[in-house]
Amino acid sequence: MKINLSIPSKEMADMQKAISRLSAEKRKQIEFVMEDVAINAAADAKDKAPVNVGQLKRNITNEVLIKHGGREVTGRISSNANYSSAVEFGRSPGTLPPVGDGSKEGILYWVRRKGIARSWSIKTKRMTKATNAQKQAEVSMAWAIAKKIERFGTQPQPFMRPAYERWNKVFETKLKQILRA
Repeated sequence: MKINLSIPSKEMADMQKAISRLSAEKRKQIEFVMEDVAINAAADAKDKAPVNVGQLKRNITNEVLIKHGGREVTGRISSNANYSSAVEFGRSPGTLPPVGDGSKEGILYWVRRKGIARSWSIKTKRMTKATNAQKQAEVSMAWAIAKKIERFGTQPQPFMRPAYERWNKVFETKLKQILRA
């Protein structure tokens, strides 16, 4: 999932003409603003991202692409976790989510990590080692959760769009200030 921080396309042609007439110093200012905005947008998205093990948050990155001698500057924030879009936009009913094999992906991993079918030891303050019956219960629970998601879907938990919307406005404001100065 990639979201670009840039000016809306209808204004882009006019902006590119204006930017091509700018001094090298003003182009550098625009690059600096884009870098600042991309970094802050990624940090904002990380703050808003829901956390289980932190994989979604760790996979949010930012980059700035500068082309044509600074006449085209694009900031990108992206999340490379394979389930990013399912979190951002939710999951429509009718699609079975990945149950997984319990190794860092899928609902089975989540069930194991939460210890839903295991016992908690007061003495060691840890989950007890899973018995075969508990392992089978974990698989059954993971399948039950997956079937419920297939039937009802999931609600969106936007974390990228709010960051984009907030920081795109900041970028546009700062860009207009640079162009007016």
